[in-house]
Amino acid sequence: MEKRKTRSVLKEALKLVFLGFCVYATTDFSLPPEIVEMSNATSGGKFVYLTIITLYLTIISTVLGYISKTRVGKRLEEIYKDMLAVTFSLEGIVTTLFWSLYFINPTLLKNKSLYKRGIRESFLTELSAHLFPIILLLICQADVRLQKRKRCIYFIFGFGALYFLEICYFSFVNNGKWAYPIFRKMGWVQRILFVLIACFIGTLFYMGLLATNSLIYQEYEQPNEND
Repeated sequence: MEKRKTRSVLKEALKLVFLGFCVYATTDFSLPPEIVEMSNATSGGKFVYLTIITLYLTIISTVLGYISKTRVGKRLEEIYKDMLAVTFSLEGIVTTLFWSLYFINPTLLKNKSLYKRGIRESFLTELSAHLFPIILLLICQADVRLQKRKRCIYFIFGFGALYFLEICYFSFVNNGKWAYPIFRKMGWVQRILFVLIACFIGTLFYMGLLATNSLIYQEYEQPNEND
């Protein structure tokens, strides 16, 4: 009993620490002034970046998890489970693509001019934005029993389509400037395929989350085909 209580306290402490890092990554304090200025100067601001959108979803999901544990918020539990699952999937996309492309060539994601001048996010900021969120959600999922929901998979692809439309729109209003430089190097077919692949990556993370959650609870539940 004492060991279980200790694990529970440690888990909650880790959640708060990682949540704090996520909040930090959304603030201007985590970025060099030049990057903040560049972001504010473009239409859409920082919300054209998938990283920022998923960070806010992670924060909201975590807070919703705390609310759902209260007597008043109990009715939000199913919404929380779905939000946790899809947010984890989207963070999986962010984590996988960011670190893969970053190690290939950082300027596929970063402004080339600023990067060559040494104006870059700190390593702590990169971890807070592109690694800690998915760890936080992985810790959170241990508190709930998840089930496979077709609507979650639909959401991943729907979100991908909407985000693609968003960055296309802001590319148009920002005179051809894409949120991520890698899109500037692609044709339209390549961009669409890239987003589709990202959605499939998100789906794989979703299925992986369900498998992990099932192992934790030592049982497997068949998906509801009518969902």
